[in-house]
Amino acid sequence: MRHERITRIDRPLGAGARIRRGPHGHPLGDAAPNPTPVSKRRLIPTKNADQNVIRRALLRQALPLIAVIAVGVLLRARIAALDVAAIWAAVGSINAQQWALACAATLISYWSLGRYDAVIHRLTDTPIAPRTAARTGIAAIAISQTVGLGLVSGALVRWHLNTGLSFAQCLKITAVVATSFLLGWFVILGIVLIALPPETSDGLIFAGTPAARQMLGWAGIALGAAVVIAPQFTPAIPLLKSRLRMPPTHVTLRIIFLAGVDTLAAAFALWALVPDGLGPQFVVLLPAFLLALGAGFLAGTPCGIGPFEITLLAMLPAHHETHLLAAVVAWRGVYFAAPACLAALYIIYHSATRANGASPEGAGHREAQAALLNGQIPERPSEAAPLAHSASSYLLPAASTLSPQLEALLEHSQRAETGLLRQGEHGVLTTGNTRAGWIVARTNACIVGLLDPFGTPQRGLASALLPRLHALAKRNARTACLYKISPRVAVQARRAGWAIVPVATEAWIAPLAYKCETPNRAALRRKLRKAEKSGVRTLCAEGPLPLIEMQRISEEWVSAHRGERGFSMGRFAAQYVSAQRVYLAYQGDTLIAFATFHTGAREWALDLMRAAPQAPDGTMHSLLHAALQDARAFKIRRLTLAALPPEAATLRGIAAQVWRHLNAVKGIAGLRQFKSSFAPNWQTLYLAAPSPLHIAVASISIAHAIHRPPPLPQASRENLGTRSEPTDARLPHARLPAKRPPPKPS
Repeated sequence: MRHERITRIDRPLGAGARIRRGPHGHPLGDAAPNPTPVSKRRLIPTKNADQNVIRRALLRQALPLIAVIAVGVLLRARIAALDVAAIWAAVGSINAQQWALACAATLISYWSLGRYDAVIHRLTDTPIAPRTAARTGIAAIAISQTVGLGLVSGALVRWHLNTGLSFAQCLKITAVVATSFLLGWFVILGIVLIALPPETSDGLIFAGTPAARQMLGWAGIALGAAVVIAPQFTPAIPLLKSRLRMPPTHVTLRIIFLAGVDTLAAAFALWALVPDGLGPQFVVLLPAFLLALGAGFLAGTPCGIGPFEITLLAMLPAHHETHLLAAVVAWRGVYFAAPACLAALYIIYHSATRANGASPEGAGHREAQAALLNGQIPERPSEAAPLAHSASSYLLPAASTLSPQLEALLEHSQRAETGLLRQGEHGVLTTGNTRAGWIVARTNACIVGLLDPFGTPQRGLASALLPRLHALAKRNARTACLYKISPRVAVQARRAGWAIVPVATEAWIAPLAYKCETPNRAALRRKLRKAEKSGVRTLCAEGPLPLIEMQRISEEWVSAHRGERGFSMGRFAAQYVSAQRVYLAYQGDTLIAFATFHTGAREWALDLMRAAPQAPDGTMHSLLHAALQDARAFKIRRLTLAALPPEAATLRGIAAQVWRHLNAVKGIAGLRQFKSSFAPNWQTLYLAAPSPLHIAVASISIAHAIHRPPPLPQASRENLGTRSEPTDARLPHARLPAKRPPPKPS
């Protein structure tokens, strides 16, 4: 699976923006479709890299085939004793009812096979619609498992049918589908082996070694449990020289369910073709069938011929051989030959349709994305490309450099904290024009609407964007949720039927009414006096930033606090802090602390607070006090000190116990005391999701994203010793009043 591409939005999103186009008239970038007519595309990739991939895939088939040949040698006497004439006679004795049952079971099995592709396409965020992905997956699997070499043949079929995707993408999808099937197959095999009654195992290979059956069964169940639980703790696991990203828990459960439907239906199709009373019971056939199916899949032979039969004969009693192999022959026709023929007809029809000029699916999606990035945002979906009505077509990818229009939206946002968008981690879900949007963050299990929507009109904006956010999450096989939303947006979410829970309390101050001399700020005055006696002086940085010194302080702070938190919290980066309002604290000529603020026309929001170990007591209080004085001079209505976990005393039930434990974490009490010294107002922020179960999933996933964030995008990290430009940066204060009153000494 992949995240949204990180693309720099460095040009206006206005109607007059010019789109750079290639020689075929398509926008430059990864959105340009293949100029070669679909009818003339070859089914075999011609690039050397693709040929090397095919060669490696062929070599992977060697080991399973050698193992099967070895087993065949061991069973050569039993194979030689088979009566071929009797087998064909038994095939002729299969009645119409058996054929009908086998066909019905095959339809169910192939339905689940198609759902594999639909799930994987969502997981990897391709522009292919789920229904089309399912049809393509059915055709690819029907062809690949019949002709053999599934990884190569399946990728080729998908590449031919999914004309909006590259061969590398199709190869990746095929590999993920195959891996997901193996995962589901092994888990289902484990469940079957553990649940198999001992009295039904007569004649099975495990009859004399129940310990082996139990060991293999529990291994399958343990693997399934590990893959289901692991995403809650780590988004990726080390594998050889790379890291394997874990699918979300609900996706893994869906894959296991589909594997169960697929394999049980396929086994029933085979069992239905065995004459009554002349073959094994279904509970005896099922574990043998699953093992044989796995052997045939891993070997990659056409229809699994050879490995499947040898494993099946090795697992089952000898007196079932004739009628069982007759059922296998008939099953090959129903389960392999017939679907492969239908898939071939579908490919021919698909090719003829494309040759008549139909546009490839996915091209419209790419053109809509290119238009968005270049400023041509349609007012209505009908004005865009065919797939522009999908939620992902209105998703602006993450970028650390924002367009002027987006900067203007953030400037007039109700919540200045939306400046977090400049960190370059999150995208924006737009309304289809340049007037509103919602920060969209991605975790391993969720698509998160972060903070409140911004733009105009504010009334009903969240209600309008909720369906689009939900559709985007569904398309990406994730759970939709909202994090740190205000009570106003929480009300709209509840009206839409979503569940909401308190997730934080935000401290905020009205600068116009701020006075340090009030009785409830006596503790603040003591801190300010301590800082003043220690020679601390504060100032607002309006010239070049001392980035090297700020980096040193930040690194010391990060080391002392065991890393920075991320996701909804800012992290130090030169390009990021250069777009903020920064206050510096000096002792003599030495920088000892700094604080940064998101600024807007209505609100300022505290973001980063970093202090050196030697900073005197009261230093951070002095910085925030200086910011409040400036905010009052600029007539800013609201300055937020950011959020804290809610107090357990205000909650009940399980939520109270959870937050009581979290509030005991080192640093929370001190941070609460620091903010309380300013006697702020407190506002509850909420987490929302479609159901209480989704609330639980979102809570775990978001907590992991905050405490273990991935590295910042490269564009955001090019600042400290890695940039070619000078290490000092000027703050962009053009949006503030031109004349700033002199700061009062603190």
